Amino acid sequence: MKICKKCGEINEDGASFCKNCLSNSFIDYEEKVKENQLKINKKLKLKRKIQILSTLLYFVLSIFLVIIRHNIQAIDLPLLFMSIFLVMFSFLAIIFTEEICKLRLMFYVDTDNISISDINIYVTKISGIIGYLLFIYLLFFKIQ
Repeated sequence: MKICKKCGEINEDGASFCKNCLSNSFIDYEEKVKENQLKINKKLKLKRKIQILSTLLYFVLSIFLVIIRHNIQAIDLPLLFMSIFLVMFSFLAIIFTEEICKLRLMFYVDTDNISISDINIYVTKISGIIGYLLFIYLLFFKIQ
């Protein structure tokens, strides 16, 4: 398959001229597909790196916020650890929902017939949102 450089029409391999615009300059279809696939893979890798960096930054800032809150008003140690756990769980449940669902499915005995359903994804996201709300309550509104 050949792609016309001028109009983008897909032509047969044996074509000397484009069937749309009669141009004689072509690009090989397979090379264009490979080139586009490489671009997509680069974008996906960059997106994944940004997601990991933003996750780490979020965890660091959240823990920093909890520690500052702990220093301003004395929070007992279990509440401190629960706040840190809630913010980590909530973020993971909302952003990495499918991975959390896959981890949960690993503990089933017969996983051949089990797939990740929409209800599992929604329950995981909702539990993440509830975890965030509980984190905000514990961190800012819990009166000692």
